[in-house]
Amino acid sequence: MRSDILKEIKKLNFTAPPVIAQTENWKETVREVKSFIERRPDESLVQRDSSEFQLQSSELPPSRFYTDIRTAHMECFFKKGSLDYLVVFFSGARTRAGGRLAPYPTFSSWSWYKDINASVLCIDDPMYKTFPKMEIGWYYGTQTEDYRYDISLLIKKIAALLGVPNRHIILYGRSGGGTAAIAVSNYIKGSCVCSVNAQIDLQKYPHYADQFSEHMGIDIYTSEDFKKRNDFAGVIKKNPDNTYLLITNIFSPSDAQRSIPYFLKHFDLELKYGISSCQNLHSWIYAAWGVSNAHNSFDSVPLFKMILEVIIALSNGAADEDVNILAASANAYWFEHYNHIIKQDQYEKKLRAAGKAPPAGHKIWTALKQRFPKLFSLLKKILKRF
Repeated sequence: MRSDILKEIKKLNFTAPPVIAQTENWKETVREVKSFIERRPDESLVQRDSSEFQLQSSELPPSRFYTDIRTAHMECFFKKGSLDYLVVFFSGARTRAGGRLAPYPTFSSWSWYKDINASVLCIDDPMYKTFPKMEIGWYYGTQTEDYRYDISLLIKKIAALLGVPNRHIILYGRSGGGTAAIAVSNYIKGSCVCSVNAQIDLQKYPHYADQFSEHMGIDIYTSEDFKKRNDFAGVIKKNPDNTYLLITNIFSPSDAQRSIPYFLKHFDLELKYGISSCQNLHSWIYAAWGVSNAHNSFDSVPLFKMILEVIIALSNGAADEDVNILAASANAYWFEHYNHIIKQDQYEKKLRAAGKAPPAGHKIWTALKQRFPKLFSLLKKILKRF
């Protein structure tokens, strides 16, 4: 069994170390290594005009496309990979710093296609098209239409065109996107779900409940249809062939005080700092502080890669003791990563308080130098001549 699991994980291209070419020039070697560490996504793929894709199509969609199913308008990003896996990213809340709303559409983690050889599909929440001022929609739909079902039709169509079986479909989301991933899985038998700090017990979020009611005219506390569509414990129990990896930040009160009691109420779980399982539900507890809100201490690309390995292992029957080898390393990195960010933030605040802060454009200048190193190197050489 373990050899079969390892064989499946090794299909992921990042599990094999790249070969470093022999060279006598150390700088050339450094440049070569940096070239595969700092791979850049092709931004033209996501900036293209959106083309219509119909479910009757016999060809895969372009990188930017939309699909209309009943009243659901789905704006999407797609990148075909070489592996027989399809990772579907769902968007979370639209709220950003200062209370502004992110533009529609916004594609969560679209650029991560460069880091994996699986196909990637990003679907923004069609609720934001239907209700332009909505903060979070959970891909719910209307009172008569379930957008999650409509989205499942699109996912299964693209998976069929790719030749990807349901058990190789990974529905992935953070916060409200994780909520949607669980809900959509109800219509894709055998699929895998990964959520990070998802809203699970939706009635425990009064702010979101109020804004949802404002746009939808639905009282989430009394609506039987709302309760039925968002019975996530029921979804998990009804789909024993699905694999659910639900990741929660224990340092985030908005998640730990809502989601963890929900898990313990509905499942026979022994929570661990790591992964613990109850049949097809796998709870992963991590700990990471946040600069403004620990809820937003989500995964990065390195963590995403480890999470992919874990969920593929779990879907192939791996035991907790096996996947916790990876989870322990991931948890250590997760904590240190955000701890470093907090320390950097505190350091910058101290500099500002002492009147020693770098100019306002310093961060932008640094970011530009990192983004265009060759250009800045050339400018530096030119300036040295004067």
